[in-house]
Amino acid sequence: MAKQQAYGGITIIDVSDVGKLSAWLGSSLPLTTVYDPNESPAYSPNWEANNLVLTPFVELNGEMMALSSNGLSFVWERQAGSGNPTALVTGEKVSGGVLTVSKNVLADADLITYICTITYRDPDAEGVEVKAKAQMTFGLIKNVKKLSKCDITGETAFKYNGEGNLISAPSIILTATLENTTVKQWQYKKADGSFEVYPNSSNTTTLTVNDTDDVFVGDMAVIKLVTNTENLSDIHQIWKVRNGAAGSATITCNLTNDSQSIPTKANGELYPTSLNGANTKFTILKGSKDDTANWNITATPSDGITGTFNSKTFVYTVTGITVETGYVDFIATRSGYTTLNKRFTVHKDRSGADAADPIFYYINSDLSYLKIDKNDVFVPETVTFSATKRVGNNPDTAYSGRFKIYESTDGENFDLKYTSGVDENSHIYKPSSNKIKLIKGELYEAGTTTNYKDSQSIPIVKDGIDGEQGDSGADALSIRLGNFSDNINCDTDETVSEAKEITIPFKCELGMKATDGTAVVATPLPSGITVKSNTPATTSSEGCIILSVAKGATLFSGLSGEITITITSNGLSNTFKFSINKIIQAKSGENAVLLEVYVTGDSTINNGNNNVILRTILHDGMDTATTGVTYQWSKYIDGSYQDINGCTNDYLTVTPPMVDSTASFRCRAVYKTRTYQAFYTVMDKTDPISVECFSSLGDKLVNGSGVGGVYAMIFQNGQQIDEIKSTDFFTEEPSDGTIGYFYKVNTTSKSVTLMKYSTSDKRWVEATGDDLPSGTYEWYRRNKNGESLDTVKPYKTGKAIYLDNSIVNKKISFVCKYTAYTEEDTHVYILTDEVQRPVVDESDNSISTIVYE
Repeated sequence: MAKQQAYGGITIIDVSDVGKLSAWLGSSLPLTTVYDPNESPAYSPNWEANNLVLTPFVELNGEMMALSSNGLSFVWERQAGSGNPTALVTGEKVSGGVLTVSKNVLADADLITYICTITYRDPDAEGVEVKAKAQMTFGLIKNVKKLSKCDITGETAFKYNGEGNLISAPSIILTATLENTTVKQWQYKKADGSFEVYPNSSNTTTLTVNDTDDVFVGDMAVIKLVTNTENLSDIHQIWKVRNGAAGSATITCNLTNDSQSIPTKANGELYPTSLNGANTKFTILKGSKDDTANWNITATPSDGITGTFNSKTFVYTVTGITVETGYVDFIATRSGYTTLNKRFTVHKDRSGADAADPIFYYINSDLSYLKIDKNDVFVPETVTFSATKRVGNNPDTAYSGRFKIYESTDGENFDLKYTSGVDENSHIYKPSSNKIKLIKGELYEAGTTTNYKDSQSIPIVKDGIDGEQGDSGADALSIRLGNFSDNINCDTDETVSEAKEITIPFKCELGMKATDGTAVVATPLPSGITVKSNTPATTSSEGCIILSVAKGATLFSGLSGEITITITSNGLSNTFKFSINKIIQAKSGENAVLLEVYVTGDSTINNGNNNVILRTILHDGMDTATTGVTYQWSKYIDGSYQDINGCTNDYLTVTPPMVDSTASFRCRAVYKTRTYQAFYTVMDKTDPISVECFSSLGDKLVNGSGVGGVYAMIFQNGQQIDEIKSTDFFTEEPSDGTIGYFYKVNTTSKSVTLMKYSTSDKRWVEATGDDLPSGTYEWYRRNKNGESLDTVKPYKTGKAIYLDNSIVNKKISFVCKYTAYTEEDTHVYILTDEVQRPVVDESDNSISTIVYE
């Protein structure tokens, strides 16, 4: 028993109805373009050399229309990706309804959809318009540039003795090691952080750096190698390392405010007075004397922090914060001295209520530094920490909170020496030893030592003994990284293609001698990166950080990112930014492979007079694979794809018997041990069974008058089947019974009933048995906006249904679904062996072969 189904419809409007307009597009080129940056031209097919031509095919009530037909007009639009449709751009031109694209527009969007809206105004239908829309989408697949690498090798230091004389070679030669790229430019980093072309350099693979070149900021030069590959560069640093001069005093730098809490509303929005007091003063002491004015000082805020630095008072004032936590880095340089660094930390405090004034908490000290005199005695003996509070723009008031006080002998590690047991406004602290280098006080909210508010550090400076030659000054401290950037190979989805390790050596030197140093890698690290090992520097060896990068890691959202590394030695710290760049490449060096099914001729079977040829193209990068490929075609039947016996070519000829209204076909291709598949749907514009719908009132109601019915007539091969008994619709029974049948219209129940005249009883009776239709008829409606009104069950059933103006409501479309069962089956299914089918991840469990006879 085989099921036969067909559909038909009719639209009824208050004025008139033109008919059914349908359309589809034909393309001169495949739907996929491949981009390979390693080839020229980079696009295949190249739309500039071989223009894309899209041709509309239009039918009115099943009849093909010429594009030049009177009343027919076309509007073309484009849609890039998932954006909104827009007008065509340069390189996209319409003539006679046909769109020609002469530009590789997929260079600007990986997905382009061309939309054609066709409008037909029938001059014989009182000017009523009907419209149809057709669209076609084109996609871009990308191969990536061949893997490119660049590295800088060379020495990292010029060395000077205690008298300031150069004792190393006067020049350092840097060498660029390149793979699949070339040198574009050598650059150096200026004091303002920008890069400029290295003086008198060229685009060769070597660069000579002289100790007298004007490229040093303080005692450091940052050299950058820029390549002709986008986003591919390397960084190298060269330092001037100096021994200390005899009699040099101890150099100390200090901030009057180490950190600042910025009160905000609960949503992070600043109050008008939130930035009050958000400032700090940078001071450099030489021994116990203020030496700040003799240094070149820069203050650089992190992203999200804005402010001003007064180069005369050395005060930095924060004027804006858009991040949760930020900082300002102070860098002080002076010829013959090591570079000094200090960080001022700023963070938002969201604890404020939105309607309340912001509250500021400060810890203050009565000294900016504490001095040890020639007799190793503190002068004065104590330092006093106190707390204040400010609400909005009101004056500061005393505040009682909790204090924690720490001491440090190396400027890096701190020992907690005092914790408040009760709330107090101030605390006088006496240092425990004259060996310490730093005292730090922290303020916490009243009642607890968990809600941190502010902190302040007090450096310790020491005077020499009167009348004696001072000890030899401390050698210059040099802290250097041996690696500042690395490139990570990634697949086209921007995830890491292979696991790798990144080695970052670092050096700590006092004068010419190695010294101890430790490194801290800031967290959180980019996704998929972990610290495998972190070995400190010693007096006999370099330090070394090894980072592990996991395969498949996402790293970060962009193509580059940074890791912050802080190295501390002998009480001083340097912070470095290690950069990581994603290098996108095809997985395992392979090209992207894509199987596509397309039609070059007619994609629709019309009137059973033509075949449709489905063709395939298998892209292997920029090439088309023609050998080493096996094919199997399948058709979608009863919920699964079933193999078509003997159809193993790279094309499939679809004949009219293979299509019932629509048919979906799948092609599987096995290439280089992998299975690829593509799909295509073919329509048959003339089914063996067609449904035509009619209205006893016509396709328009004049002034909303009249009652009657809508009915369906079924045709097969030009002959009516399941014939309708009558097309007459009356509200009253006819007096003449010779017509045999009529549909009785009931305006109360809004229904129609087939009536038959009984010659024996001389009266009309309800038709039964063989007089009723043999098939089933299900009716569905769409309103004037094309929206479906019946989604759960049919609106009505039966060969004829009731119609009046209340049902039309300006415009109504009826669709009739006809179903009948026959004894014939047009397909023979032969099961094949399971092992013949390619193994793919698919819920399709049926294994069938289709034979068409």
